[in-house]
Amino acid sequence: MVYSRTESATKNRHANDLTESEWHDLLASARRRAVLSVVEESRETIELEALAARVAETLDDATVDDERDLVISLHHVHLPKLSDFGVITYDPVSGWVDPTPSK
Repeated sequence: MVYSRTESATKNRHANDLTESEWHDLLASARRRAVLSVVEESRETIELEALAARVAETLDDATVDDERDLVISLHHVHLPKLSDFGVITYDPVSGWVDPTPSK
């Protein structure tokens, strides 16, 4: 993955270091809010497919047309963004998502 200067600057950040504007950006997406809710509830490592199934349950039917599309969206957009900002830990190779411990 190629990161722009702005994206690479977010690497290795921690949730406690985020500005109010960055939190607004992260929480603007219903899918990211649902991911954070599921991860917070589970408090343990969760696999991408299982996470997507639980996220789909929390979103209304109009938001999630196809669970496979949700998996792709989480993998390519939402989980990397949350991980880049230090809110979760996401391993795109294994597909595992971990809650990030607080500082």
